[in-house]
Amino acid sequence: MRGLGAAIILFFLPLFTTSVSAQEYTLTVSDRAEELATKIEQTGDAEAYQWNLVEEYLANAEPELALLEILDYEQDRRLDAAQRAEKGKILLWLELEKRATNALAEAYFAKPDNETAMYLAVADRLAGGAERSARTLTEIGAEDPDLAMKLAKLYQDLFLSGKKVAAGAAADALRDYDPEAYHQYFPLPQISIYSPEEGYQTDAAEVSVVFDVKHGNPIRRITVADSTIYELSEEDEEHLDERSFTGSFTSLAPVGAGRNEIAVVAEDVFGYSSTATATVNGLNFTRPAEWSAPLADSLKAAVAYVESYVGDEILAIDKDGTYRAVVFSYSDEDSISAFDKGLYWNDLLAHPHVGLPEKRNVKTLIGERATAGNVDMIFGSWILPALNLKTKLFVYLNGSWRIDDDEWSVGTVDGRADVKPHIETIARTANGGMTIVFGGLLPGEADRLEAALPGALNASSAGAEAAILADAQFEWKFTRGALDASVATVESLRLDADAIAELDSRARVVSNGGGSVPFGENPALKARAAHGSLYDEFETKISSDRLSASEKQTVLEFVSDWRRYSEMKRYVENRLPAEDLLIQAEEYFSRTEEEGQ
Repeated sequence: MRGLGAAIILFFLPLFTTSVSAQEYTLTVSDRAEELATKIEQTGDAEAYQWNLVEEYLANAEPELALLEILDYEQDRRLDAAQRAEKGKILLWLELEKRATNALAEAYFAKPDNETAMYLAVADRLAGGAERSARTLTEIGAEDPDLAMKLAKLYQDLFLSGKKVAAGAAADALRDYDPEAYHQYFPLPQISIYSPEEGYQTDAAEVSVVFDVKHGNPIRRITVADSTIYELSEEDEEHLDERSFTGSFTSLAPVGAGRNEIAVVAEDVFGYSSTATATVNGLNFTRPAEWSAPLADSLKAAVAYVESYVGDEILAIDKDGTYRAVVFSYSDEDSISAFDKGLYWNDLLAHPHVGLPEKRNVKTLIGERATAGNVDMIFGSWILPALNLKTKLFVYLNGSWRIDDDEWSVGTVDGRADVKPHIETIARTANGGMTIVFGGLLPGEADRLEAALPGALNASSAGAEAAILADAQFEWKFTRGALDASVATVESLRLDADAIAELDSRARVVSNGGGSVPFGENPALKARAAHGSLYDEFETKISSDRLSASEKQTVLEFVSDWRRYSEMKRYVENRLPAEDLLIQAEEYFSRTEEEGQ
């Protein structure tokens, strides 16, 4: 019978080189195994050949067949200590921890030896007996200076053969026994991230990650932000003896709004991995296309109504790149309403025919974006560095408030954010002027804030003002009263805090007297102004036309409505005859009269 040590060496060697996973494992039979099986069948002498067959299966990495043969062998005869140890090692290899522990314990007590004890310790560790495993290894380690190396080798053989649970037990046993040797045999990959720098800020949706990976063992996989950018090929699997790894990589990683922890993970062929992270602050707080809410929809509808009658050339705005605008809205109690209002103010500020700031300069923190960290980032890392003599600032803050002498804090997704230090700092620095709108305050909170605001605003050397909204329906009124050209009650072309107060007497405006900072333009007044200017020209031209006096009066009455701007323009530019215009007017009044009846 072949010796036990030779059998174990033959057992390990093919498993180390084939790297076959448990799921892909197929049973094969060698010529020698067939020869031995035939002899057993022909001679009936199982005792002479059966254990040789066991060893042949082990030599060809067929532990399942070896175990079946052992189970058959021991039905007729008792296993000796070496054979029991062999059985226990196979059971460990097959991750049958309890049966492995029993078999190895029987073998060790029958004939103690350090190799069986090592396997017994790993089986104990696999079965959850960490303390007993450590004691066993400590005892045999005093006699075997190579024990740590043997445990490491056992781990590698198990892992590369797909026995990751048993491999983990071997690694854990080594770590418990000799932590220093554990780190020596299982060093972690070294990852060096060169770009982006920690705390890098960007408006882009992606960032380029540049890094190196160095390791003394082969690397199986590298991921950046959960995306695999390197994986060991099948060809490379055949050269695992080439142990060192060095590689330089560049990969794009997505950047979401807010704080992003971009993780680079390198995993070696033995399952050990390292992670390096770079924090990137995403400033791309733009409005996703799928966001929708009734208030925002009403705003769009109101402006679109004006647009449909006068056209873009009348409503065009020269966007001001010096503006910085922040929209924050969150409330635990009424998150739907808070989201609705936040989206409304975002669309008001960013609308191409209403808001003065450039769209990219409107940062929107509503819904899940409304975190304390994002508040601090926007104020401290985006607004403050940009403030200069020209910068104008608009801030809308809505939510559940806590106002006292020490803090003006607003509720966030993850707690609260104190905005008082931020407002006091930017008030001293925003020399181009600023407007802050506070929403969601209760009456008592509004009183305390109104009393405290002058101290902060007066620190500004430019126009600084704040509007405290006390009316929950303010945004609806603003859409109807300021943006509807038919009934507009706000007669200011530039929309500012004074326009808010003009529309709703319950809105409180606090100012340092330095002048108002507008945040938008009123398209309704633009439409009416353009209509009035063109009407004078129209009236002069129609007076010399061939229509009768009554017909001219009918036409003039028809075009007196601001919505007739397009018809007037076509007539003035000689693209619409007076007779055709008269027909339109008569049809309109006839239809209106019928509808009135």
